[in-house]
Amino acid sequence: MRRRTSRAANAGARTLRLVSAAALAASALLALTACAPSDAEGTVSAIADVPGVAAAFAEYQQPGLPTNVQLVVTVSVPDAESLDDDSLRDIVDDVLGTAWRSAETRPEGISVWVTPEPLPDSGRPDTVRLGGERWGGYTAAELEERFGAWEQPR
Repeated sequence: MRRRTSRAANAGARTLRLVSAAALAASALLALTACAPSDAEGTVSAIADVPGVAAAFAEYQQPGLPTNVQLVVTVSVPDAESLDDDSLRDIVDDVLGTAWRSAETRPEGISVWVTPEPLPDSGRPDTVRLGGERWGGYTAAELEERFGAWEQPR
């Protein structure tokens, strides 16, 4: 015996499938977009106090899973072009250590970009246009090895 379903039941099931697909698509989009928790502000002010750094910008990004939080830092070092690589590396190491110790959310990695140009007053800087170079990209394991275990700042 063949069971008959009503048109209303079919329409309801179809609507449920569409809503589920839309929710799945929305969650996938959220996972791919950058997030900027307010705790990056404390990290920025700590990094801005590093000697040689004129300004800093930091944001947390989630390039996939919510547990894969990356901290991307851009710093303006006005003397960057006149410094030798070792001196610039010392500044970047100070920035990395400061970012690691001041991050409210434990990042799975930190990348540092350095530019000799001033950073804009607001918004994400276009690091490449500002002549920036990537000076470091480290995983949490590498950061723990260099700077000790991450602890949530008080």
